[in-house]
Amino acid sequence: GLSWQEMEKIFGRVKSTLVELLRHHQISKPRTYKKESDYTDAQSAIIKKYYESSVLVKSQEESSALTKAMIDAVNLQREKENAKLVTLNAIRCYIKQFSDLNLKWGWPQDKNLKSEQKTEESPPILAEQKYSLPDIIEANSETMDGSLAREGNFSRIDYKAQGFRRYLIRLEAERFAVEGCPYLNIDGGLVDKNYIQEEIKRRVKEYGPKFKQLALEHTIIAAARELASILPRIKKPNSQNQWVRYYIYPSLPFDGNFGLEIAQKLEEFRREQRDKKGNLLGGDIRVGKLGGERRLVKKVNKIHFHIVSRKNRLPSKYQSQFAEKEIEAREERTDKPYPDLYVVGCGASSIYVPDGIRKRPYITVGASHRLEMEAVGVGSENQSSITVVDYKSEEECLIRTWSFKDLIANERSFIKGIKEGATDLHRKIVEVIKKEGNRSAGEIADELNVDESVIEREIKFLLEEKGLSRKTWPGLWYNPHSQRYDFHLDWIQERLSCSLPKDGWREDTALIFGCLHAGYSTTDYQFVVQKFPEIILKRNVKIIRIVGDLIAGLHHDFLHTGEVIGGLNNTEQEELAAELLDTVFIKVLKVRMKKILEKPENKTITAENLRFFVEESLLSVVYIPGNHDLWQEKDGSTPLSVFRFKLKELLNKHIMIFLEESRLQSINLNEIIEKKLIGFPDYSAIYELPSGIKVEMIHPHLGRALTTSLRGQTAIKDSAAQEVDEANFHAAFIGHMWYPDRGQCVVIQAGCMLIGTRFEKRKLKGKLDFGPIFLRTRSREGRIWMTETAYYNRPVLKTPLPKSIDIPSFKHDLGLLDYV
Repeated sequence: GLSWQEMEKIFGRVKSTLVELLRHHQISKPRTYKKESDYTDAQSAIIKKYYESSVLVKSQEESSALTKAMIDAVNLQREKENAKLVTLNAIRCYIKQFSDLNLKWGWPQDKNLKSEQKTEESPPILAEQKYSLPDIIEANSETMDGSLAREGNFSRIDYKAQGFRRYLIRLEAERFAVEGCPYLNIDGGLVDKNYIQEEIKRRVKEYGPKFKQLALEHTIIAAARELASILPRIKKPNSQNQWVRYYIYPSLPFDGNFGLEIAQKLEEFRREQRDKKGNLLGGDIRVGKLGGERRLVKKVNKIHFHIVSRKNRLPSKYQSQFAEKEIEAREERTDKPYPDLYVVGCGASSIYVPDGIRKRPYITVGASHRLEMEAVGVGSENQSSITVVDYKSEEECLIRTWSFKDLIANERSFIKGIKEGATDLHRKIVEVIKKEGNRSAGEIADELNVDESVIEREIKFLLEEKGLSRKTWPGLWYNPHSQRYDFHLDWIQERLSCSLPKDGWREDTALIFGCLHAGYSTTDYQFVVQKFPEIILKRNVKIIRIVGDLIAGLHHDFLHTGEVIGGLNNTEQEELAAELLDTVFIKVLKVRMKKILEKPENKTITAENLRFFVEESLLSVVYIPGNHDLWQEKDGSTPLSVFRFKLKELLNKHIMIFLEESRLQSINLNEIIEKKLIGFPDYSAIYELPSGIKVEMIHPHLGRALTTSLRGQTAIKDSAAQEVDEANFHAAFIGHMWYPDRGQCVVIQAGCMLIGTRFEKRKLKGKLDFGPIFLRTRSREGRIWMTETAYYNRPVLKTPLPKSIDIPSFKHDLGLLDYV
């Protein structure tokens, strides 16, 4: 609220210096006006008199003379009243700000006056287009309170690009509201730089070169005003004017040279927005630095570094390359501690890589538009999605990805209306264009088996010069250059309304790991026995998927080098793996069964009910052999046959003991257990989940690649399943790809259950990714819409076990069931 004079006095600097200082720090000083006018009634009467006389002037010269006479008359009156003299601009400000008079200067009245009569060209005026208030959505109070901290991330709105979709922004905001995100981050791509550049050129051509700067200002203001009405406001639960805040990080290659200014103007307009009753709504936007910045996530005391592109780069075939180039460019130059999580925008991908091999974990954020044109310097764009980072505790972080690409692919199906008076043939024509996109009259005729001349005649009924204002029907337009018909694109961008399916949702959960390497001195056995049951129960896991290498094996002189404990041979290693899993399964079963038995309606249980409860409480395990398991094939042994036999025997025994202790009747468990143990060969392992989603499990006999996503992207591309589990690289990675035939697909590249190996250390691959991966999917009609993942990568074991360890005592200390 300080005036420039007051600021000059406080800081001891002139106004021009203060302006540059505020601009450098991206601070916008609001214009201040005097609260009261010093114009008297006598001065106001003089001004009114001259404005009314101006309607009689017929030339610019007469107008200028009358203007000068008015200023002189007003100042003469002000001198008599000891007031400060004023200029024409001051008089105009008085009329606009304080006067109740509706005064307009009258020259020229003759509309046919030639432009050469003007002695000075007037600047163009920005047309004040009326924009609607943004949609207001209320956040879910239960989900907002259900986590320690949570934030939503989306990127590449690409305002006014060919793929811009207003309905998608609305749907994403609704999803963030349901998720209960108190903060949202727009990680680059607020506007499409190509559109802004073309719009500036158009306005310069319209205004003339003399007003180039004005054309730029008008373009920025128009874009910011429309965005202010497009971005929904998300109200925090049980509040009046408290809003979920957007943090905007502009990117130079994607938002262009004026992206930051548009974002700043957007912030100002949102801060000044009023509801229909005139009440100030208040700001809900903050603009970060160009290129991104570090931000503290409250309650968990975590630093997230939001990174968006600052320069054009060579396109990358693999999703991780784009992200890691941006991360490494920051890491090489930083003088601050590494953040807890990198969030990389603009790449239109959705991957999650933990810390371990990487210094810090990172995620990438999908695009919030329909992917049309390939962006410069990316090359691996595939995802139209949002990402939610959800901290259940300081140690447990869930990453949820919602894909909207299935919806986008079928967006035309939401065009429900048609022109009044349309015939059955008109409806069939529209259905062809809905299904196939823009089509020529000949193509439509072939599809409908109708003569082309009939199509050309009838389709004219559906044509409109511009998109209609109706919500269900845009009208068709004809492109004379391509000779094709299609819906009006601007209507699809601005007016089309879509919604997520309301029913038919299915959910699957799994805990996935590989490379257990039972027998290794560096396997974290304590983590398996203690942490696995906790994770399974907390996340309601139904299936454990083991992606090979259950045992360490005996190749490479493992016994002699001390990498296998207690001299365990292949058989004993498989038995140890079975004992570990048996302990985990029984711990989980006991907790789940006790909850069932505590219910009043289950006081009396029949044999049939008991079978059902045991089956529901017992985990399923799907497994394949890995290369370490397969080494024994050379000695004529079948991999994992001892593991399966031993696990089945142990489960049968310990479930029966539990039933006896609970005073429940005995039942035949063989069929139940046999159904729960699902083994596949490593070269042909496709498993169908209860929801209909297909899972493929592979254990490639390959080494790790320097490109993080190379192995995962190759695996999912070559698969026919929607979920692909792979392991062997001791490197963790989660990636998403969308394909027209399979929809959203996810690859889970599991790390290992080791804290290290001599082999990898000697190969300059000392670091590895430890821990299992939790996966939850929401699907509908066999297509995935949401994935939720978490890494549990904090080992209990700190140093390798001695090779001379006493195995029975070791198993007793671990708490394996047959040894306690």
